Amino acid sequence: MTTEHDEELHARLQDEHLAQLRASGIADEVMLERGYRSAPSSRYRKALGFRGPKTRPGLLLPLWTVDGAVAYCILRPDEPRRNRDGKPIKYETPAGAAMRLDCPPRCREGLGDPAVPLWITEGQKKADALASRDQCAIALLGVWNWRGKNALGGTTVLADWEYVHLKGRDVRLAFDSDVVTKEQVQKALARLAGF
Repeated sequence: MTTEHDEELHARLQDEHLAQLRASGIADEVMLERGYRSAPSSRYRKALGFRGPKTRPGLLLPLWTVDGAVAYCILRPDEPRRNRDGKPIKYETPAGAAMRLDCPPRCREGLGDPAVPLWITEGQKKADALASRDQCAIALLGVWNWRGKNALGGTTVLADWEYVHLKGRDVRLAFDSDVVTKEQVQKALARLAGF
């Protein structure tokens, strides 16, 4: 598929990363707005805060905050390392990165509008696929990551929620399919729904 944005996208993304994003239903314009970028260089990844085993070639996903800034980048390694249980770690965050809500740039203006339906997804690519269809979405970086640690180390709701109107709003929670089989994911969904 050839689009008017091909030249710019090919300058930022390796072919396999561009194909992956398009297969995820993300429009070229949304890819450019987010700033997706291939990161084959170890020096580049280290400059973004990735260290040790997290320093692998992959796709960078800038995390756009609800106030319109890039907090840091998430790395989706081409060849993920494995956790203790042998499962792939599909996404890596830089050392010391604080938990934040992710908001596709084109969705930011709709966050405070109670008349605009809001999708809450698990993952940036899902939020971008929704944004590609003119839906307002925010992404969690994991099912419990609508919460984070405060300055004293306590678990609290993220301050980012202050930008998001929820009361009386049509809010749609769209977690991964493992919500059907994993009790912890079901608990996280229930807690978020009650928030």
